[in-house]
Amino acid sequence: MKILKSFLSIVILVLSLSFISIKNNMSEYCGKYKFDQNGKVIISEVSAKNDSTLEIVSPIGAIEVVNTAKDTFEVQSYGGTVIFKRDESDTIDGKIIKALVNIPNANLDIEAIKQD
Repeated sequence: MKILKSFLSIVILVLSLSFISIKNNMSEYCGKYKFDQNGKVIISEVSAKNDSTLEIVSPIGAIEVVNTAKDTFEVQSYGGTVIFKRDESDTIDGKIIKALVNIPNANLDIEAIKQD
């Protein structure tokens, strides 16, 4: 019984730390991103809505994206993906430097550079 209690305590601790890590990691995607659409520079703002969803707002519209894998989000409402890219080291701690947005239904395939 004592071993079971210890095991459950460890599992709860690991799950709690994982939850905190996920919540903190969502903030690393947040900020302003700049991209060019047909010769026009557009700034979009990425913010965390919750522990698995980001909102991307720009002059051409707003979308919510849901985390599906490391640095990968699904645009559920339009059927597409947003993949965040890290600096050269591409480590778990590497800084997010850009986002690749692909929404085939909207004929949208852009690279947005993180500004902050």
